[in-house]
Amino acid sequence: MKKLLVLLLLVGGAVWFVKNHKSAGSLAGAGASDESPEGKARQRLEQLMESWKKGGTSLNDAEQAASCLWARGKIFIVDREDLKDAVDGFDKFRRVKNLYTDINSYKIADGSTRRTEDGRGTYTIFEVTINGSAHRLGVPDRPNPLFWLD
Repeated sequence: MKKLLVLLLLVGGAVWFVKNHKSAGSLAGAGASDESPEGKARQRLEQLMESWKKGGTSLNDAEQAASCLWARGKIFIVDREDLKDAVDGFDKFRRVKNLYTDINSYKIADGSTRRTEDGRGTYTIFEVTINGSAHRLGVPDRPNPLFWLD
């Protein structure tokens, strides 16, 4: 019974996210014009920030989607343990910068920088302002969690 409830919640979250994010495009490229690594990274970050803003710390579908986008770059993680790890990791990620709170505003700067490092692989760096505070974020090319660079 618990597995069925979790499955229904996950499917409901995915349906809600797709329904509410059609205008923002998708990581699969619907509506996306830039298939470069930088374009894909920006798209992932934009979707993450929008879901984070909609979800806050409510444990609703938008926050769950933000956790999945942060951890793996997709809106839905099927495996229950992977999903739990994504949610826990996203909470820790936000707490590091005292951002375990509602997002009132965010802005992703126009430019980006590419970098390759041992242990992190290749990633794109973005300047992001969240609730008036400037940050630098790394968005990996691989389906790994985003990370702070400041």
